[in-house]
Amino acid sequence: MTTATTKTEWLKANLGYLSVEFGRLRQQLGTKEASQRSAHASRPANHAEASLEPPPAIDQLCDLFTLSAFERDLLLLCAGVEMDSKLAAQCAEAQGHPQQTYARLSQAAASRRPPCASMSAFSTSSPG
Repeated sequence: MTTATTKTEWLKANLGYLSVEFGRLRQQLGTKEASQRSAHASRPANHAEASLEPPPAIDQLCDLFTLSAFERDLLLLCAGVEMDSKLAAQCAEAQGHPQQTYARLSQAAASRRPPCASMSAFSTSSPG
């Protein structure tokens, strides 16, 4: 297998992983019941992740910047509205305006079950 093929396969697998994550966020942003169901797992059980080497890009970023689960989801939400039209439409619907296809911090915090208890994501100081 060539390096180009390996890179292409990783890119496809990484994109698939992001699609799963965006689906999880759509579910969390949906009904309160769906949010409560997904609260028990901040990250989905994804067999593709286990075989992805190097790890998915989002996980590399989280490790590099020591992101919390909330910060990870916020980053995914911001990327998701650009990469997933369903997620963007869901954000617009939540805001009551079809043109506002962007994520709001209040949406991310409200979608957490239990609600975002840690204020470390809002701190100006670096972790550690």
